[in-house]
Parts: sequence; C-alpha cells; structure tokens
Amino acid sequence: MNTPPSDALDRLTMLAARLFRVPVAFISLIDSDRQFFKSRHGLSICETSRSVAFCRFTLEQANILCVPDTRLDARFSHNPLVLGYPHIRFYAGIPLTTPGGHRIGTVCLIDTQPRAALNATDRRHLAAIASLVMDQLEVHRLELLRHSSQQRLEAISSTSSDAIICTDIRQGVIFWNPA
Repeated sequence: MNTPPSDALDRLTMLAARLFRVPVAFISLIDSDRQFFKSRHGLSICETSRSVAFCRFTLEQANILCVPDTRLDARFSHNPLVLGYPHIRFYAGIPLTTPGGHRIGTVCLIDTQPRAALNATDRRHLAAIASLVMDQLEVHRLELLRHSSQQRLEAISSTSSDAIICTDIRQGVIFWNPA
C-alpha cells in the first residue's frame, strides 16, 4: 500500500485496457479500510474506501466478477462510483491471490457504458494478466527480502573482528568487511 508506481505493473494495466478496449483498468491492493490503486489507467483517483469498492465483492469469490450493467445490479446501482465519478457502468475484476490463498487485491476493468459479459477467452486473458501481476508482486517481495538480508549482513559484518568475504558464481567477490 502507498508504494511508488511500478513500470512493470503500469505496462500490465495498459495492456489490460488495450486488450479489453476499456477506458479504465487498474490494479488495486485492499486492506481492511481502503482500496489503493497500485497501478491505474484512465483513473484520476488513487484510492477509495473499501465500503464503496467493487473489488470487495470480487475478493469474496475465487474467480472473476463481471457486472455487465451496474445500474441493473442491486449491489451497485446506488454506489457513489456508479452515480458519480468514475461513472462505472461495466465492471470486471479478478482477485489477486497469493500462493498461500490470501486475496490481496484485484485486476479490474471498467467502462462508462454497459457491455456484454466476458466470454471464456476474455476470462482466460484476464486470469493470465492477474497471474503476471502476482509474478511481478512476488519479484518485488523477493527483491525487498534480498535487500533487507544484505543490509543485515553488512551491519553484522562491519562490527565483526572476523574476515567475512561473500562470493557468487558469476561475479566472484561481491562483498567483504573491513576485517
């Protein structure tokens, strides 16, 4: 939540908007109170309250939620995001699910006009994009872990009286301490 933009996620969001020919596509992360737009195309807001987020309904199921016309769906017809900006009339979203089964956010498609429900091919495409998003989030998580581990090693070894030398198979020596 509240992390800087990611070029890789922004490219996936743009791909989703183009592939599905929608004016709005986004990747959201959701906590107990709000929905944060980690990446967005065609949307000028950065977050919404979880209470009005369509994505909270998406997270309640294991697969894609598709609403061809939000004004005809009792769950959404009085939603401020339907009645006001961004004037959602069509919504399709898929949960972002961790390997441990936690649903942490969504990939969403929005149009200001009603549309037909997603067909089987569209559903496969949206699922593939969600899988790519999760891959990118995992790469980011592993980079943070690596960086944190490297900082701990450097902090410990800088005060050690023993010589510590780190190598890898490709680069040779990658770190050594003053001892």
